[in-house]
Amino acid sequence: MLLDLSPYAFKIGPIAVRWYGLFMAISFLVGSFHLLKMGKKKGLSEDFLLNLAMIVIVSGIIGARLIFVLSNYPQWFVTAPLNVIKIWEGGLAWHGALLGGLLTGWYYCKKNGVNPNMIADWTVVGLSFGYCLVRIANIFNQEVLGRMTQFSFGRWQIPISRFFHIV
Repeated sequence: MLLDLSPYAFKIGPIAVRWYGLFMAISFLVGSFHLLKMGKKKGLSEDFLLNLAMIVIVSGIIGARLIFVLSNYPQWFVTAPLNVIKIWEGGLAWHGALLGGLLTGWYYCKKNGVNPNMIADWTVVGLSFGYCLVRIANIFNQEVLGRMTQFSFGRWQIPISRFFHIV
């Protein structure tokens, strides 16, 4: 059963803002704010911390897209290379975002003489918050909801509609 949920948080004229993008942006802000707050307490410069946040966010998005394409449409790299960069048409992979952000963030920290292990501890807040919000957005997008099992205990499965008031 599909729920009657809109993937759009709101629309302003021709511009449509999706829940997925909105929740991801909120996650970026929460994670960056926490990183900035913790880094300042340890005496790190605001410039370093903001640059780190931007580098990790951009690299995370690139990594998320590349892993999604490699996992689902590897032929695009040869047959339709422009499709690889069309993130506005959907398709990001969480583990690719982690990998992209981790690799570039680690390198940037090392290059600037900052212990990346300390920074990694601070990123858990933003990553956890983001993971939860993006999974909620997946419900609005009607994706990764799962399917009914064929095993005998499947009769106990509670329909997802019980958790949402559907008008």
